[in-house]
Amino acid sequence: MVGLFINKFISILIKNLSLTIAIISLLIAVISVIFSIRSQRKANLISTGNLENSLRNSISNARRNMEERSLYYMKLIIEFRHEIMLEPDAKKMIHEAIEGASKTYASSVEDMLNAYENACGVYIDKKVDQKRFKEDYRQEVFNIVDVSENDDDITYKLIHSNQTKFNNIIKVYNKWKT
Repeated sequence: MVGLFINKFISILIKNLSLTIAIISLLIAVISVIFSIRSQRKANLISTGNLENSLRNSISNARRNMEERSLYYMKLIIEFRHEIMLEPDAKKMIHEAIEGASKTYASSVEDMLNAYENACGVYIDKKVDQKRFKEDYRQEVFNIVDVSENDDDITYKLIHSNQTKFNNIIKVYNKWKT
């Protein structure tokens, strides 16, 4: 009788052991998926943060370069404006220096706009936090697009040209304007 009871107990135990192992395996798999999803979310947040920092640095560097070129350009104009009555050769050299500084400044403005264009493209592709991006860049995008021809002739021409290559800036501006 005791032997029969032990055999029956072992039989039930073996059947339940298979079920128990299957349930434990399922729980382990579910826990692994949960941890994997959490890890992926953390990695995505880190990646987004790195991208946002990279965009900010790119824009800051381009803006700083533009400001330096602007100061240099203005310094040349102020320095040489009283020497307009010089002999023709000196006048020509001064004009060429100012023209060269003007082209360098225009190039730095375009570099800055390229940085904003890239940032707006990333925003449109939803690769950054939409709310934070809007909070960080709204005023800057509006300043770029709303610039008048008198304020900054170069930016105005680049943004408001019929063949502008800064379409992402315009798209973001139009989206935020409404």
